[in-house]
Order: sequence, then C-alpha cells, then structure tokens
Amino acid sequence: MIPVQFRDFDLMGHVNNAVYLAYCEQARTEFYVRASGKASVRDLDFVVARAEIDFRSSIRHDEALVEVLVRTSKVGESSWTLEYLVRRPADDSVVAEARTVQVYYDYESREKRPIPEALRRRLVDFSTL
Repeated sequence: MIPVQFRDFDLMGHVNNAVYLAYCEQARTEFYVRASGKASVRDLDFVVARAEIDFRSSIRHDEALVEVLVRTSKVGESSWTLEYLVRRPADDSVVAEARTVQVYYDYESREKRPIPEALRRRLVDFSTL
C-alpha cells in the first residue's frame, strides 16, 4: 500500500497523472530490491527505457491509499517488462494499468549487460499480480 500524499493532488482535486508513474516507481523499486536480493536502492543496476500508462479512473482527495501490484511479463537478453495494476483498496477497482521496460545496466561502464540467469528466474518468481 502506498499512502496518497497532499502533494499528489492537482487543482482539480484528484491525483495528478504524473504521480501514478511515481507510485509505479516506488512499487518497481521495492519489487526489484526483493527480487534481486540487493541490500538497498543504492545498489540498483537497471535503467528504465520505456514507460506507458492507461488511466481508468481518478484517485480522489478522500482516498488515503493506493495499491500497486507488479509482475514480470517478459524477460529478454538484457531487458525485462513489468506490468502494474494501480488499485483503489476501498473497492479493489483498477485506477490505472502501466508497463515499463527496464534494461540491466552497468553504471560504471555505462553499458547494458545481459541479465544473469539467477536474476532472470527471480524476476518471474517475485511477481505480486
């Protein structure tokens, strides 16, 4: 569960569309830390190459929490695709669906790398959807 913050709202009284991707970012980071066994977010070894989102309904000012479920839908040689369901916990309705493509990345050499086999398996095993 992710708390909806006062700063998330726009002048129309609902969560701004850009914030939905921030919710996905938080879920993606937590997912990856668990799946990869990394000690913290400082150890992340990927970059986001693509993000897309379909909005289904708005999150209103009287809602305190959102839930973001994550699953790996595809794993390639050096990239993987995550799918997200952003849900309203009060009634389990889907407020958005998103997809991101991550590339396994070496920040020192500034190059993409093949995904290690152990990580490849864990990316699939840790799905929450």
